[in-house]
Amino acid sequence: MFRSSASCKRKIVLSDFHVGRTPLAAPLQKTYSADMTYILLHNPSCSTSRNGLALLEEKGVEVEVRKYTNKSEALTEAELRDITSKMGADSPRAFLREKDAKKFELADTATDDDVYAAMVDNPRLIQRPIGINGNKAALGRPIEQLLDIV
Repeated sequence: MFRSSASCKRKIVLSDFHVGRTPLAAPLQKTYSADMTYILLHNPSCSTSRNGLALLEEKGVEVEVRKYTNKSEALTEAELRDITSKMGADSPRAFLREKDAKKFELADTATDDDVYAAMVDNPRLIQRPIGINGNKAALGRPIEQLLDIV
């Protein structure tokens, strides 16, 4: 299930939450404020991104889906820099699709500023899916990593 960007005032409770395939020793009981929206940067044409969304829904995580490849939902350079910071990374290369970098002729020697600019111009350069929750972000490779920030 996913919700629009409109804020919801109810609380979300996750229980019997499993990490990967191994259940935790005891059920995890955490309450999350609805003010902390889980945003999934999603490309519906990518099977890994679809599987990541399905995993989050299966675990009962309410997700705001952002189809960042659509012009109307495109990411800005400032948002990409924020994602880098929330991932705890030093460079946007942490979520750069290397095989597409070659296709779009992004040089291995490109600066971080060049990489950000290329990602804004060509959102297919952005690895997916990416989950964002509060001040944390995670690349869903493998998709179970999306659960690390719930």
